[in-house]
Amino acid sequence: MRRLITAASDRDEQGMSTSEYAFGTIGACSIGGLIYWLTQDGFFLDMLRNLFLQFHGVWPRQGLRIL
Repeated sequence: MRRLITAASDRDEQGMSTSEYAFGTIGACSIGGLIYWLTQDGFFLDMLRNLFLQFHGVWPRQGLRIL
């Protein structure tokens, strides 16, 4: 009996089980869908553009070329 318990506890628990794959897949698809939905929205694109323009004024000009 002791050998059985020791063998079971020495196993490596590498990788994911089927349920972990399912939750990981659902989570990844949800995040991907949210990112896609946000990038299709004009408000989000305007916010990114304005954020970039604000940081563009803060960045040092030497050695940085932004097209």
